[in-house]
Amino acid sequence: MKLETDRLEIVAEDLKLARAAVEGREALAEQLKATVPAEWPPEVGADAVGYWIPQLEKQPDLLGWAAWHIIRKQDRVVIGGAGFFGLPNNAQVEVGYAILPSSQRQGYTTETLKALVAWAFADARVDQILGETFPELVASIRVMERIGFALLGEANTSHDGEKNVVQYVLSREAWEKS
Repeated sequence: MKLETDRLEIVAEDLKLARAAVEGREALAEQLKATVPAEWPPEVGADAVGYWIPQLEKQPDLLGWAAWHIIRKQDRVVIGGAGFFGLPNNAQVEVGYAILPSSQRQGYTTETLKALVAWAFADARVDQILGETFPELVASIRVMERIGFALLGEANTSHDGEKNVVQYVLSREAWEKS
């Protein structure tokens, strides 16, 4: 499964891709038919490599609701990762993203997030998309705000135990109006 934007190909991580990511950059490059740079994976997403393997083995319908690989079309280089934190629950999903430093500040994160948001809202089970980041990551906050996410508030602990994050939300209604 893949999404395409003007400059990007965004590929959902299936079981084969998840296993290749664990094997290393060469195996992932072969599966994606793209170059995986030495700086892979992004620091923010490094601990997620291999995370989805047991879940995808048990629940193949997670495809699309887990990790996605971001490939720049122009040179077929993997520039980041994004995705959701599982299937819709109570009409909500949470999205996350990480772009390699060499590809930041070029609009790729915004382009990726727009594509993933559109994909998620195409599913009738999703009415809200959540996002969270650290308050000092101003660029990440601006990406969410640019797309229409609104500040939900501060949280002492995030979904995965990180401390002192800010949470944002985008409703289907707000997305459709934009």
